[in-house]
Amino acid sequence: MIKDFQKIEFLKSLYSDKDLISFRGNFLKNNSNRKFSLRSFIIKLLPMLKDKKILDIGCGDGSFLNKLHTVYPQNKYFGLDVVDNAKCHKLKFLDYKIYDGKSRVYYTEKFDVIFCMHTVYHIEDLFTFFTTMKDYLKPHGIIIITTKSKLTFPKIESIFLKIVGKLDLKKYLKISKHREESKFCLENGLNRLKKHFARRSFSINEYVLETQVFVNDKKDLLKYVFSTNRYNILKDTLNKKIVEKYTKLWFEEIDKDQIFIDKYTEAVYLIKKL
Repeated sequence: MIKDFQKIEFLKSLYSDKDLISFRGNFLKNNSNRKFSLRSFIIKLLPMLKDKKILDIGCGDGSFLNKLHTVYPQNKYFGLDVVDNAKCHKLKFLDYKIYDGKSRVYYTEKFDVIFCMHTVYHIEDLFTFFTTMKDYLKPHGIIIITTKSKLTFPKIESIFLKIVGKLDLKKYLKISKHREESKFCLENGLNRLKKHFARRSFSINEYVLETQVFVNDKKDLLKYVFSTNRYNILKDTLNKKIVEKYTKLWFEEIDKDQIFIDKYTEAVYLIKKL
C-alpha cells in the first residue's frame, strides 16, 4: 500500500501458519469471560450496513467479512492483506487482493466502511498509511480500527521478564526497544489518531474492552505463549540446553496456580468522516 510501511518478511513469518492463527483465536475465545466477541461488539456499534462498499485491511482468512456477508449479502466486499490465504480465494463474494506492503493498492471506488483490525500496530509509517486510508473513504464514511495494550498479558509479560533475567537472555531479544515503544497501541492510540484525523473533518470515539482469561490447560497456555513472537525468542537457537531451561522455567511459573488468571485489554476506535 505504501513504501516500507510494514516489515513484510516479519509479517509473513508471523502469519504464515494459518492453523496457529486459528488456535490463538480459539484459545482466547474458549478461556475468556467475554460475553461478546470483539467482532460482535463492532457490529453492534455500526449502523445498518446495507448496500455498502466495505474494505477490510488485514483481512486474514476473511472470516469477519464472511460473517458480515451472511447478514448483509447485498454489500460489496473487498479484502486486502500481505499474506495470501487460500480461504479468501474460496469466498466468491470477496474482491481479494494481496499486496507487497510497499506499493499502494489503487481502487476505482471509495468505501463506506473500512475495517483495520489488529493491524495498525504492525505499521511503520502511520502518516502515509492513514493518508491512504482517508483517501479510500467516502464522505460520511466510517473507519474501524482495533488494537491492544502494548503488552497483551501483564502476568505473562512479568513471567517472561523474570525468566529472561534469570537466564540472562537479553541478547536473544530481537524486537528493539524503539519498535516496542513506537507501536500503535491502546496506550497511545487515541492521541495518535487525533494527530492524523483532524477534528474539523472527523469524529473519533474510543471503546476499551478488558477481558479476563482463566486457563487450566497449561499445555495450551504454553503453546499460546510460544506462538507469540515476543516470547518465542529461542526458536532459532541451536543451544538445546538453554531451550530446555527456558521451557522448564515457563512450566514452573505457570503451574504455580491451579488456574492461571490473566487479562488482556483491547481498544476499538470508531472514526467518522464529517
